[in-house]
Amino acid sequence: MKRRLRSKGTLNFDGDFLHLRCACHIINLVVRDGIDEIEDGIEAIWHCVKFIWYSSSKLDKYRDFSVLEQLSNTANVPLDVITRWTSTYLMLAAALKYEKVFEMMGDEDDTFKKYFDETDAKIKKKRAGPPSSQDWRNAQAFVHFLGKFYEATMKLSAWKKVTAHLLFFELIGLQTEIDNKINDDRDPILQRVACGMKDKFDKYWRSFEQMNKIIVIANVLDPRWKLQYQKKAFAKVGSSPIRVATITSELKGILMMMYDEYRRSDAAFS
Repeated sequence: MKRRLRSKGTLNFDGDFLHLRCACHIINLVVRDGIDEIEDGIEAIWHCVKFIWYSSSKLDKYRDFSVLEQLSNTANVPLDVITRWTSTYLMLAAALKYEKVFEMMGDEDDTFKKYFDETDAKIKKKRAGPPSSQDWRNAQAFVHFLGKFYEATMKLSAWKKVTAHLLFFELIGLQTEIDNKINDDRDPILQRVACGMKDKFDKYWRSFEQMNKIIVIANVLDPRWKLQYQKKAFAKVGSSPIRVATITSELKGILMMMYDEYRRSDAAFS
């Protein structure tokens, strides 16, 4: 595409700042790698949710148990869509509120217990679950961790307003969240999840010093941030003071180049 557009002379700056990747799609790939690390625990919870949606009678029984736990008699947990991690996040977040209900069903509902002893026809083996207490704790930590990624996806996928100026700000936040979990050895499982996500994050966005500068420029043009935020942001992700000064100078140069290009094009049409 870049070659074709360049041959037609339709690219500014010879296509140096052409950006093709969808940020939300990459966030999806990053989170998917994290989900794969604790897939068994998530699958066990998923089967709990799937069970209550098998029939209206199973859903009613689930709601009866919810009442016994002093929860709503309209208790509901949405089943996720496999291709959309955001729906998996919402499913886990909702299921965690009813952990005690599922535990009670495991103790007292023979149909529920039998469901997990059966062989799944699709995979030809026994269903994962019921979830252990550790599965629930892992899901709780994972949902808390993914909160930032869910919020970023919702902001960046908006289609009725401009989002370009938000991307760099959100990426800094996600990078910080991943690094914090990698450096926190209190939860080895979540640490492993973060390491897998970090590899995919770096694969697509590389280091912040190397990423497409137009992402940073869009943030600079936000009057709330300008160049001051960039200095703090690059320092936050480990750039040396000398390197921060160099990057700031590069950004100023790009801004001047963009202004000169605009001035020339404006003069051509006046």
